[in-house]
Amino acid sequence: MLENVLFTVPFMKRSLLAFAILFALNGALYAQDAAEQAIQRELDAMLDAWNHDNLDAHIAAYADSATWTTATGLLYGKTAIRQALVKGFQREGKLLGDLSFGKSEFRRLSDDVMMTNGSFHVTSLPSGKDINGQSTLIWKRTGGRWQIVHDHSS
Repeated sequence: MLENVLFTVPFMKRSLLAFAILFALNGALYAQDAAEQAIQRELDAMLDAWNHDNLDAHIAAYADSATWTTATGLLYGKTAIRQALVKGFQREGKLLGDLSFGKSEFRRLSDDVMMTNGSFHVTSLPSGKDINGQSTLIWKRTGGRWQIVHDHSS
């Protein structure tokens, strides 16, 4: 009988430790999944807005102080980002082309900062040429909402 008790106590301790580790990992994975889901909703809304000619809704995910690295340099602020998109992609109030995104990869940089990497494709442009590129977005959770604080697209 004493052998059963001695065997059970270490086994129970090991089981509790394993359970605690799994519980902690599950919590971290849930937090990651919740952040990824929230950011994916923002990306989906951006995509839908572009394809419905709504530039303001497309850039709604950008923080007012966001920066954007382009082929010609760094842009500062949502207003500058909007102006660049108007110049490059808007004619007579309509956004040019059909936008699509490839699958995004997510990476947590801190509790309130995430990075996404993915591809983008703009087709049906008047020039007949498509634009295919890669994008790295840095997202920051502020006031419970995830916003883009930096965009590097090329």
